[in-house]
Amino acid sequence: MATPSTIVCLRAKITVTGKAACVDQEPIVLNAPAGEQAEWYNPEPYPVRIQFAISPFDKNSYDVPAKGHVSSGPIRADAKHCKVPTCPEPYATGHQGNSANGHYKYSILKSPNGPVLVDPEVVIKP
Repeated sequence: MATPSTIVCLRAKITVTGKAACVDQEPIVLNAPAGEQAEWYNPEPYPVRIQFAISPFDKNSYDVPAKGHVSSGPIRADAKHCKVPTCPEPYATGHQGNSANGHYKYSILKSPNGPVLVDPEVVIKP
């Protein structure tokens, strides 16, 4: 049985149709103390890139192969947490997309340097 630090308990499924894309959870809310991780699935016949400007994980980018998946790995110990009890909804002004408040925007690109398909968010909770 997996330990809490290795459990992948959230799967952010990437769905890409033509030039449009979406994720099945927006925002993705992860519980840091529980050791939650994101896992991105790509059902499409071409690779995509997950790109963070500032990442709550060890890497700023993840290449998801065509018809493959990749895990984020654990949340960094120094990642900021969102401490608003009702978050992620409703958003406070200036709260979303702000990594200082535990909200991390990322882009899904048609890999490796293709156009941005969608700009979702990861929220880290304490």
